[in-house]
Amino acid sequence: MRTLMAMILCLPLQALAQAALHQIETIPTNPVAGSAFQIRVTGSWPNTCAPEVMPVVVDGVNIDVSVRQRDAICGAAITPYSVVVDPAAVAPTGFPGSRIYRVRFSIKDAINQPKLLAFRTVDLTSPSAHDIQPEAGFWTPDTLGEFQTSGSGIGFMVERQGTTLAMTTNAYTLNGQAAWYLSAGAIARSSFRGDLLRSIGGQPLWGTYRGAQSVEPAGSVDIEFTTNSTAVVWYARPGGEGIFDELELMPISIHRMNFALAADGRALAGVWAFSGYDPNSQVSPKTLRFSYREDRILATEAILVSAEGYELRCVIDPEQAEVAPSVCRLLYGGADVARFDNNGLTRLSGHSANGDDITLVRLGD
Repeated sequence: MRTLMAMILCLPLQALAQAALHQIETIPTNPVAGSAFQIRVTGSWPNTCAPEVMPVVVDGVNIDVSVRQRDAICGAAITPYSVVVDPAAVAPTGFPGSRIYRVRFSIKDAINQPKLLAFRTVDLTSPSAHDIQPEAGFWTPDTLGEFQTSGSGIGFMVERQGTTLAMTTNAYTLNGQAAWYLSAGAIARSSFRGDLLRSIGGQPLWGTYRGAQSVEPAGSVDIEFTTNSTAVVWYARPGGEGIFDELELMPISIHRMNFALAADGRALAGVWAFSGYDPNSQVSPKTLRFSYREDRILATEAILVSAEGYELRCVIDPEQAEVAPSVCRLLYGGADVARFDNNGLTRLSGHSANGDDITLVRLGD
């Protein structure tokens, strides 16, 4: 495992990636919310006629860029192409917002049916101390997430050290053989994009050492982290080696797996450190021990209290009571002190009543 991870981190990207015939990039490279940006698609075209660009469509988080073959006599030679579009020109007011956009590039046929050729996410979330910090550990498919495309037969290991994220996807090949899909690299504000390396075979638990029997490029992965404990993972790979072979795209909603902590908000009981990020913050650092209120059990809310008079009220989903709460409120004397909406099992992040970035970090039971 250590050797394979080192390979991902040290080898040039082109040595790992499957040859992608169509590439999506932005101008500028790192756009920000509130500032217009352009999308450039480059690649190879099967003839000498440049593709005809169709109108861009912006629908919520989706940006669709498409082209079609020109109705003209063209030379039979593979030719590089580049098209640039401006989504802001057709987007609704407020574009681009502080969010992650999904860019899809397609070619359309004579009856306007699209075939997906390329995909990537574009992270425009605003940088702040409220940035996503994915919790390290086991993650699992989210059966109530946006994309319910996977069951329990697939699992994920996420590790973050500084600005570097590594993820292992444990799955199976079509013939039933176990496989590891590895990716590692720099994490952006709320997203990750990298190449996949598939490893099959290797060290048996009982037996002499042997290296992986097969290590090969397996496509790419884009991850949208919606909170510290929830995400959408986009797996992509070329469907073939042809210029117009359709891209195989697989989205999976995942969340941080709670396999040991109590459900119904009971896991929130314990010692937490409460503080602000800004040195000039009016929030005074505190250490609080929260106890679960057994006498105030509600199906959709967990209530915990501290000896100092603080009350932590967290929304609980009865269908997924074991996962991190979506929203928590910290109160003192009945008044709101903070609201946390970027939560994990061991860290709650949000804003104080006056807008300061703040956090609750679990110190122990």
